[in-house]
Amino acid sequence: MLFSLCKTANYHYKLNAYFNKMKNFLRKLKLSDNLTIDLNISKSEFVNKLLLITDQEKPRAYFNPFDAFKSSQKEYIGEVTYNGFNLRKRGKIFDPSINFSIATGTYDERNESLLLETEIVAFKRNNFILFMIILFIIGYCVAIFQLALNKNWIFIPLLIVHCGIMIGFPYLMMRRSIKRMKYDLEREFYYFTKK
Repeated sequence: MLFSLCKTANYHYKLNAYFNKMKNFLRKLKLSDNLTIDLNISKSEFVNKLLLITDQEKPRAYFNPFDAFKSSQKEYIGEVTYNGFNLRKRGKIFDPSINFSIATGTYDERNESLLLETEIVAFKRNNFILFMIILFIIGYCVAIFQLALNKNWIFIPLLIVHCGIMIGFPYLMMRRSIKRMKYDLEREFYYFTKK
């Protein structure tokens, strides 16, 4: 019994260490960012205002193209509780910028002000986007190696350009969605204090 508890604790420790390394890696790639805001508003008033602009459903880790056709005009989709929130921006019909990012935050009330700590990530941990990017890179390396062995030198630059486009554009879109979500949330939260 004691051995299994130690084994489980060791497993959770290794899992947490892995997730911390992943967080640091995503921060270096600028696919994760933090937002800390101090607002002059009460916690209950903030939660009520956030509930007014949020559809209460579990935010998916991917962009849903059918969000634009829902009858609700609320700006965000997510879960809002008295302890924290988990949000993503709703898609719109002719909006060219797809927002992949998900914001997870907590709030703490101190001396008539509210401290918001929000983490914005380009994708959730359980999402396989990072796995797919690694798979693409491995596939491109194998293809380039195979072309080099067969002495098809003309296709190698074309394959490298194709690799850059297939991996670079989604990466740049995810980085832009992080910046956009951070800007939108900061603007929305400050707007709460002005109403």
